[in-house]
Amino acid sequence: AERRGRALEEEFATAVIDRLALGSDRILAHHFEDKDANFVQKAARQLASRVPSQVVFLTGTRDGVSCFVLTAGEASGFDVAMAGKELASILDAKGGGAKGFFQGKTSTLARLDQALAWLQG
Repeated sequence: AERRGRALEEEFATAVIDRLALGSDRILAHHFEDKDANFVQKAARQLASRVPSQVVFLTGTRDGVSCFVLTAGEASGFDVAMAGKELASILDAKGGGAKGFFQGKTSTLARLDQALAWLQG
């Protein structure tokens, strides 16, 4: 049953990533309800590898803990470290990153709309 659950989760992630990868916006954003940081990180890495000129901002919430991941395709020219720090500040999150990948955790995503507005700025 656990193996089947993981397979279904993989299928779900792939379907969402496939849909997001079709997007033409510079910022590709999505919130996963009931998904943890590991799931969101994996989804962000998969999506970023498919969209070399776009920015990926994914969030998730599970068991009262929220997370975000910011990354960008290699050809985007986007400063992930700078933007990640600003998003962490807006979302009242603790976070960090390296090499074009920034992640953070927070108790709430109440200011997610504000964070997205800043990112799309």
